[in-house]
Amino acid sequence: MKLASSGGRPTLQDEHDAVEFYIAIRDEYDANVAAIVQVKPELPRKADGTLHLTNMRKVSKELGGQVPCEPCKDANDRQGCCREANADRCDNFELFVTSAVEEDEEQDNEEGDEMEEGEEMEE
Repeated sequence: MKLASSGGRPTLQDEHDAVEFYIAIRDEYDANVAAIVQVKPELPRKADGTLHLTNMRKVSKELGGQVPCEPCKDANDRQGCCREANADRCDNFELFVTSAVEEDEEQDNEEGDEMEEGEEMEE
């Protein structure tokens, strides 16, 4: 076995090879993780746009959730599980993708809150 050097700083080529090796490992890991991640389904809705409660509960069970979920049990609101009014509490909403419309509404609400805070600071 022949050593290239007797210590000290590695050559630029050795550093380059090591960086490429670790980048390849990271990219392979990222690809494996991305393949494992499941795509969340959208919330089941009726034709009029309201939440389809029965289908949501059914899909929630298929995705590994439980009905009623723990927070709804703790609140002693077993019938209110998976209802839109309880979306902030119910764990089953996390199993679904939030629609773009809901995200836009949340952003609008946050922007309105920020402006109100700014107005208070100016006074």
